Amino acid sequence: DVYKRQFTYNADTGYSSNTKVSDYSTSQDAGAATIKYTHEPGVYFTERHADGSFTYEVPVRNPGKYVLILKFAEMWFYQKDKRVFNVKFGDTRVVEDLDVFAHVGRFSAYDEYIEFELKNGQIFFKGRGIPTAYNAAKGVLNVEFEKGKSDNPMVDAIVLYQGELADTDAAEQPRLRAEWEARIQAEVKKKEDEKVKKEEARLKQREKHKVRNDHYDEYEEEEFEEGGEEIDESDTSVLKRIAKSPGAILGLIFIAILVGAYVFFGGGLPISTAKATSPIIDDDVPATKEKSSGDKQKKQKAKAK
Repeated sequence: DVYKRQFTYNADTGYSSNTKVSDYSTSQDAGAATIKYTHEPGVYFTERHADGSFTYEVPVRNPGKYVLILKFAEMWFYQKDKRVFNVKFGDTRVVEDLDVFAHVGRFSAYDEYIEFELKNGQIFFKGRGIPTAYNAAKGVLNVEFEKGKSDNPMVDAIVLYQGELADTDAAEQPRLRAEWEARIQAEVKKKEDEKVKKEEARLKQREKHKVRNDHYDEYEEEEFEEGGEEIDESDTSVLKRIAKSPGAILGLIFIAILVGAYVFFGGGLPISTAKATSPIIDDDVPATKEKSSGDKQKKQKAKAK
């Protein structure tokens, strides 16, 4: 099953000297990316490119039918039409205006499947011979990545498969992408559901708090109605604040106890003397009067003698 099988890749050879390599696995941005639509994500993190066109010599020695699989992933640009190039066998274009981002977006695998046949020492593409495509002396297929209308050409990996297109995983690519999209949508939905649950829990907790406060307010209103007195709204707000403060309630109880004790022990409050059983005597004033009357009588007796 080619669809599930991963190829063993070797370091590339046969490329022209004007090329450069980019390793996006070390990039802070792209290094942590998940490459979609593939079972071989590691292949797409390294890229060979050039400022202009560049070539590969791909060994093809045995006559027969082949499929050249070119693997790409746009790791740099964020929109389409930023990198557009062509692929040629010899002097003949076999892929025109290739825009990887336009096909699959960024951080996504995109493979081109190119069928050809080596027959009588010549490469045939779509039934037509291309004399400049094959170097019989070297036994190589000349593949050119031609600079197009936007930026520079590139390629991540090359697979030469001997056989027909039906033997490859080309027909499975739509299914693979559909599976990836379904997985991505499931993850998005899971995150959205978790977000909704958190919001519902928050609102539920907020509603519980509101219900408790409303219940307490109703309880206060019932008590005030039973008292039969109209209470100013500002007073009720003060009472509410006091009722919601345990410290304030304890303070009021303590003050009530002090006032009660003060009243009970007669501490300076007005007391009626109308029912007193014994007169209140001022020790200073009456005593002085009695002493003055005694002295006067003694003086009168002394004069009579």
